[in-house]
Amino acid sequence: MYQTLIVDSSHLAYRTYFALVDAEAECHLVQGFIRSLVSIKNKYDIKTIITTWDSGHTLKSKLYPNYKQKQEIMSESQREDFFSQMNLLRAVLSLLGIKSCSKQGVEADDIIACLCIHPETYNIDQSILILSGDHDLHPLLSLGYVDMLKPHKEEIYTADSFREEFPDLEPNQYHLIQSLAGCSGDKVPGVKGIGTKHAANLIKKYGNLENLKNTNDVGRIINLVKDNWDMVELSYQLVTFEEVDPALEIPNINLSRAKKILYSNEMNMLLSQWSKVSNLTKL
Repeated sequence: MYQTLIVDSSHLAYRTYFALVDAEAECHLVQGFIRSLVSIKNKYDIKTIITTWDSGHTLKSKLYPNYKQKQEIMSESQREDFFSQMNLLRAVLSLLGIKSCSKQGVEADDIIACLCIHPETYNIDQSILILSGDHDLHPLLSLGYVDMLKPHKEEIYTADSFREEFPDLEPNQYHLIQSLAGCSGDKVPGVKGIGTKHAANLIKKYGNLENLKNTNDVGRIINLVKDNWDMVELSYQLVTFEEVDPALEIPNINLSRAKKILYSNEMNMLLSQWSKVSNLTKL
């Protein structure tokens, strides 16, 4: 059904860790993550899997130091365990032959956007499924060959899904909505008092930010936006995809080494599905 699965790996790893934090299984993050890949590959007949990883957000943090500054919810022991499992996960994925893409100082959103917008550069077939629950990626649905799989709902989200949620708007206008409404999760400021509904209505009426800025219309909402136009422009810079040129790593498969790591770390759930796990990079 899809040729390529692009994984928002940091997002999925974080979600998996806390979804299974009380699980008794050893290395539950590693096992849960890889089992998700196995399930998705088989369900959607995926041919190629590419994992993408957050490596900071240098430029956007310079623009706005509060960008993505989240309250730490992990204890020190959880943090140590999480990053230990993340290192192990990346090692196992590499041995399984899973492609990886990242760049220092760049977040996964921008990596994913680059892969989707320039598939020919990375030899990617134009039938792409993004595994992520991040709304920031919605503009990519306008490309016509990209859909999203939302892990929390386990459902496919398409350009038509977006149009149902935001009538008379296109996915590539979502960043305009965010520029006005902001994003509390990423600490994008937007305009205080302008929620997603008001923002969507404004973009629906004016089409773009330039028309909104130059309108002669008056009213509480319009005045609020114009009085805080500096925040709109800042937010637009924060939510717009950064132009990057990440390297796509194609590792050498070493299934025997991968299996030994699973044995030594007692990852029995993956060992019980070894035929499917070892098949992740096979057509």
